[in-house]
Amino acid sequence: MYLIFMYHFLKSFFRYSLKPHASSKEHDSTKNGGVPKLGEIYLQLFYTADHILPLKIYQSLYKNLISSLSLQPFCSSLVGILEYLPSIDLTSVARPLMKVFISAEEFSSLLRIFGSQDIQNCSDVNTLFRSQSMTSKIIYEEMKFLGQNYLSISLKPVIDMIYSQKKCCEVDPTKLRSGDKLEDNKFNLIFYGEMAFSGMVESYQKCPALLRRTFADLRELVAQQYPDRTDLQRLAVSSFIVLRFFAAAVMNPKLFGLKGEQPDAVTSRTLVLVSKILQRASNSAVSERALNSKEPWLSSVLERKERRKESKNEISEVHILDDEKRKGEIDLHEITRIEPVRNVKNVFRIATSNYELLLQAKNSNEMNEWLVQLQLQTQGRVKKEREERSDNDQSSDTGSSCLLDSLDDFSLYDIDTERELETLHLTLYEHAETLKIWKNILEDIEVPSEHPSLPDIVLEQVKLILKGACDPAVAKEQFLSMIQEVLLGIIRIESAHREAVDRFIKQMRGSKGSQDLFTGDDNYLLLQSRFQGNIE
Repeated sequence: MYLIFMYHFLKSFFRYSLKPHASSKEHDSTKNGGVPKLGEIYLQLFYTADHILPLKIYQSLYKNLISSLSLQPFCSSLVGILEYLPSIDLTSVARPLMKVFISAEEFSSLLRIFGSQDIQNCSDVNTLFRSQSMTSKIIYEEMKFLGQNYLSISLKPVIDMIYSQKKCCEVDPTKLRSGDKLEDNKFNLIFYGEMAFSGMVESYQKCPALLRRTFADLRELVAQQYPDRTDLQRLAVSSFIVLRFFAAAVMNPKLFGLKGEQPDAVTSRTLVLVSKILQRASNSAVSERALNSKEPWLSSVLERKERRKESKNEISEVHILDDEKRKGEIDLHEITRIEPVRNVKNVFRIATSNYELLLQAKNSNEMNEWLVQLQLQTQGRVKKEREERSDNDQSSDTGSSCLLDSLDDFSLYDIDTERELETLHLTLYEHAETLKIWKNILEDIEVPSEHPSLPDIVLEQVKLILKGACDPAVAKEQFLSMIQEVLLGIIRIESAHREAVDRFIKQMRGSKGSQDLFTGDDNYLLLQSRFQGNIE
């Protein structure tokens, strides 16, 4: 199997003539026997080819990633190496790492390792988890990946209202326009701010189970280090769920998929002010201190905050809801039919060979969401089983099932493990020269001074600056062994890519009509350009 996804790579220009739709009779009746031109349009197209190999090709990479959880020191593991590569874009590493470890059901273990490092290295508890560390990146990516529906339920109603009403909410006297009434603007802001705060607090039951586990892990990690600081435990959670998720989504709804267009100036200012309210309310709630006096005009928005204190911890608790009862489970492979029931409002049928189950949703949107999710999961299960049989892979699925009373199971999220592993492979491939330099340093081979040295944290372990942390010889040998294994894995995966691209190009050249394809025959040669370098 060799999958190719096309987008954003090679730039080409095409010119098309714009013509009206016309039937054959209309075409014949036009002057000069042709359809009149309406004009011309120039299209500038970009595309790339992402090459995804079968999962078995990435098995070594996958094994080293998962084994990182048990290796000591952590910096000598593959995940540690990825974190400490120089000039690395943490987002490009955090996103695929998050998805790979969620699919492996090991995300909580990974988070605990990164989180413990951040807590130990934090010099100011007031800035805990506020830096751009790997911990903050993987949790941010997890929230965006898992929390889209949760975010929509919580904030989309108020954001849609702000977009449609376009009411002025400016309460800074220095920024009031002529004709603006401060009291009216203040009332508008209080209303929007209260609505946003209520949506954020009262929707905690909709928070995905995996995110609840993440926030619970954060609180537990902080509690282990600061057992008497419950405010820090709340701060750890609010730093993510409020500052990086809710408040950030209010400030930029398009980025978080809540709106399709950018707001106008008035709406944008309102969103900024509402976002400030959420941030200040959160900071005041978790620290139990008064609102920052440098923005006293926000205080009136938080007058009702005291009545909501009992809800502030709910978001980070992992529990079974009072109305959450286990209805049973159905294995995906047992489902034979999923369809709406005719002439019955919002009712759909899930059928197996032995029985039928009728479920009624609250509305048509909820029913459609159930139908789509169940269809995706059953189709994904069939596809996975086919691939496992074709690869003669004896490692079977451990019987994943779809719980009909919950949409929080990790298997319901669309994770293409092969694609995420390919992304991580590309990162390692791009830094192969750095890895070779580190290998030479560990082997005591002299390297030019302009080349990157070992990261400080690795030097601390290898040179035993942190006395008693571990045996320096063992740490050095373990780090060297992992780098050698990573370099060997890069070569193997690149060789598999090269073979697959060669086969692909031969097939395309030999197929009928390949010369007329959109990319042109010559452009397929560009697919080989990545493999011209030598990393051995």
